[in-house]
Amino acid sequence: MLEISIFLVIVIVFGIIPMIIYSKQEKKVTENSKPNSIFAIITMLIIFVNLYFAFIVSQASIGFILGKVFALPLIIIGLFSLSKKSRNWKSIFNILFYTGLIILIGSLGNILQDV
Repeated sequence: MLEISIFLVIVIVFGIIPMIIYSKQEKKVTENSKPNSIFAIITMLIIFVNLYFAFIVSQASIGFILGKVFALPLIIIGLFSLSKKSRNWKSIFNILFYTGLIILIGSLGNILQDV
């Protein structure tokens, strides 16, 4: 029961509250806004680093790699896409960047724990 309550707190703190804050922003975002090319390259590099670290941690388990590196960010993008403001490429890359950064920190923690 404790694990379920901790999971719910994590989902609320890192999922629902940022989504509410993000949806309350007063900035008008056009649908044609494109991400900065350097930011997009850095985001893709973070995804590739996450892919490499997931490969190291999981000993080549395809399900773990696909779930951790690709499915989790897609689920979070899907949650944020419920808002009209985040249905453009700039918002998608922002969500990918921050999700990838959180996954990278978690992967580094797993690697350091194994060492």
